[in-house]
Amino acid sequence: MIINKLTLKNFRSYEEEYTFDFTPNGDKNVILIGGENGAGKSTIFEAIKLCFYGPTTYGYQGFNSNYISRIKANINNNAFKHPKVESFIELQIEMPEGNTINNYNIKRLWSYEKKKINEEYSVYKNGTLLANEELSYFENYFKSILPPMLFDFFFFDGEELSDFFIGRGAKTHLKEALLKLCNYDTIDLLRKQILQFQRSKLRSNTETSDLEKKYSEQLDGLRAIELKIEDEEKKIFELKEKLVDLSEERHSLDIQFRKEGGMLETERSKITSQINKLEESRTITNQEIKDFSNDTLPFLILSDKLVDLRDQIEKEDKFNLYNNVRNRLDSNVIKDYLSENDILKSGKNADEIAVDILSTITSNMFGEESQYNTFKELHKLSSDQSADVLSLTNNIIYKKNELKKENKDKYNDINNFSIKIEKLKKKLTSSADNHLVETYIKSLKKITNEISVCDYEQQKCELTIESLLEAKQKAAYHLVRAKNEYTAALQSDNNLQLSDDVSDLLESVIVELTSNKLKEIENNYMEIFSKLIRKSKYVENVIIDSDFNITLYINRLYNTLEIANKYNTIGYDEMDRKFGDKFIEGLSDYYNAHTKKELSNKLSNIKQSELINLNTKVNVDEFSKGEKQIYILCLIWALIKASDVKVPFIIDTPYARIDESHRNSITTEFLPKVSNQVIILSTNKEIDKESYDLIHKHVANEYLLQYMDVERKTKVSNRYFFEV
Repeated sequence: MIINKLTLKNFRSYEEEYTFDFTPNGDKNVILIGGENGAGKSTIFEAIKLCFYGPTTYGYQGFNSNYISRIKANINNNAFKHPKVESFIELQIEMPEGNTINNYNIKRLWSYEKKKINEEYSVYKNGTLLANEELSYFENYFKSILPPMLFDFFFFDGEELSDFFIGRGAKTHLKEALLKLCNYDTIDLLRKQILQFQRSKLRSNTETSDLEKKYSEQLDGLRAIELKIEDEEKKIFELKEKLVDLSEERHSLDIQFRKEGGMLETERSKITSQINKLEESRTITNQEIKDFSNDTLPFLILSDKLVDLRDQIEKEDKFNLYNNVRNRLDSNVIKDYLSENDILKSGKNADEIAVDILSTITSNMFGEESQYNTFKELHKLSSDQSADVLSLTNNIIYKKNELKKENKDKYNDINNFSIKIEKLKKKLTSSADNHLVETYIKSLKKITNEISVCDYEQQKCELTIESLLEAKQKAAYHLVRAKNEYTAALQSDNNLQLSDDVSDLLESVIVELTSNKLKEIENNYMEIFSKLIRKSKYVENVIIDSDFNITLYINRLYNTLEIANKYNTIGYDEMDRKFGDKFIEGLSDYYNAHTKKELSNKLSNIKQSELINLNTKVNVDEFSKGEKQIYILCLIWALIKASDVKVPFIIDTPYARIDESHRNSITTEFLPKVSNQVIILSTNKEIDKESYDLIHKHVANEYLLQYMDVERKTKVSNRYFFEV
């Protein structure tokens, strides 16, 4: 399709009738329209869409009051000063139908009569007005070539294009775009027509219609919950990635702090604990020395006198024992015993015999009595006191050298304790200067707070998902019930099962058809991306899976110990999610692992440092705004090349966020080649003098829009800001 001409009259700031010639001429396939912000560039963009689709442009299903209000606002204010108010948009286009190229003239004209807006919509085919069925056929045919959804694909604002292929709904947009561009959507339309045909037979049945509505509402409700779950899961993924980054940042901070002589809090606590234990041991040992000095040292100094003391106490003990025995075994006791036992037969005096016996017994037990007759008791100790003193004196006498050595060792221990304590304290005080410590603590606190916030947000998301999963379970239950009720109502017609089978078959056909196209898009993307991006080997591979998820990969060099650290930090599943399937495939090949369990065992037992090249997932969200725009431009071009669709490419603000280094490649490689007709709406800062010089050889026509503040209208000139 080619747009040859666009004519505007009293539309927005275009007061008079203006015609833009967009006809390409061979290699001159670019139409360049310049203008400052507010001059009317976006109006051209909107006018083309409005002329094609009417109320659908603003999201309305038909000609209603809201649409009329929008149209009235679009009519130039000065037009209402004239007796006859008229505004219109007219497009002249070429469209292929089989082997024939047909010329169409599409016009939407609005008049204002009796305070009412009227719209006239007309289409001429090769000069002949289309009416009724022919007009309906044209509208359907046109929408099959360029459906409203794809309009924003080919006619887009450079500042807003990221919403199409990045973020929520990106894979859906990619799938729909591919199906539409390759005409595979007709298969889906066929499936819908089959279902529609089945339902049309039963529309007279109010109950079935209500059940169908209920089923649709339940299905929409379930899908809405699933989208919310996807959003929360994406948030969790982003939070986990941030936590990994924060963990690595904290690890790097600790390493740098150590390198600069700093000491971590755990190490400081450990050293402080060691100091406390040493000081406690020193205190205990010091007390033991004091006790020794008070209790043992005086005796140890007089150790030579202790032998005499011991002998004296032993003699006193023996003396006391002698007296006790003498007192208990006196001569009267012996005499009584002799008399009772009739022993006194010799005729000797009983008293003499008793005294002799007593003397014999005591002499045998204690030695000569004469020694006790003159013995003087000095200390007069009790038996317990005597035992204590003897124990002490014997301990000192027999362990004198051992006690001296033990006491000397304790003095050495105190000295060693003091040396160790001094070293540890010196290590604490000299670990880092105050500024370094303060900086470290401040940075650590910031990271810790961010980790806490991420943990809290992750918990919130997990609780939300838990709640949504419960809601999903209930919604799924109600959906099954609604479907069963609806199915039961349709049992009178066997087409339901047939339509389900056909729908499944058509879905499998779509998968088969798109798989080859996805490979083609991947190849096209890499070819185009390598031409546009300035960084060498920035992206080396792109994978689009069967669910239309796009993953970019770059080949990066890793140390196996680094990989082991990442595995121990975030685990297998997070590595897979963060670095991509091809990263895991590369590790599996390198370690000859065939299962997740085998690879996990290998990663947990990495001991040796080795270098390995691995395909690593590139996170598009981390791209700069300019890189994101290039990413999307490449994807669009790759899709267009794969589909081989000939549709005009209109772009407003082409360099929205693209930096200077990429402008030349966009100007020379993308804009002139993306389509056989390219219409560019630009400011003088977008297509500047340098870019203009590069693209001028491809320009078929150029226009400059200038908004006249006094007249409040747009002036159109057949030139651009610059001259070659």
